[in-house]
Amino acid sequence: LPILLSYIKTKREDVVVSKKRISGFINNLTGNEPDANLLLQYLCTIQRQYSYIPDDAVQSLATKLDISSMQIKGVLDFYSFLHLIPQGEFEILFSDSITDHMLGSQELLQQLCNQLNVEVAKPREDRRVTVHTTSCTGMCDQGPAILVNGMAVTNLDAERITKIAELVEANTPLEQW
Repeated sequence: LPILLSYIKTKREDVVVSKKRISGFINNLTGNEPDANLLLQYLCTIQRQYSYIPDDAVQSLATKLDISSMQIKGVLDFYSFLHLIPQGEFEILFSDSITDHMLGSQELLQQLCNQLNVEVAKPREDRRVTVHTTSCTGMCDQGPAILVNGMAVTNLDAERITKIAELVEANTPLEQW
């Protein structure tokens, strides 16, 4: 929960970041006693900072934790919410569960993508928004539902989707939604 809350409140850095700056960020993140058991937390924090996990961060983190970069890449491949390419400032995860399907989520997903002019799993060219599907948002009882930068938005309908698209296009901070 703390990672998600800080994810909502933190503005991501620009994507173009120097190797030296990434190394400094990794050193500050891991401190004097880096712990490989915290790998997932480190990766989430790196992604929150940069909108993705830069290759230089993988290399720096592997060195700091004394593990192979392939081990880190295995974790990156396993967790669909971790990304190797820059994502949009607004990352929207649309529930793809069967209960949400039965409530019309597929049509709402298509509506949102059309209104935002974005394809699923491809960051929009201006990096404003990326829309993904996820197997579960934890909100099946309030579906259809999405997570926007970790914040749950439930009981979706066509009208709410239009409002969400307007908020994203206006770059409205989540705390004002």
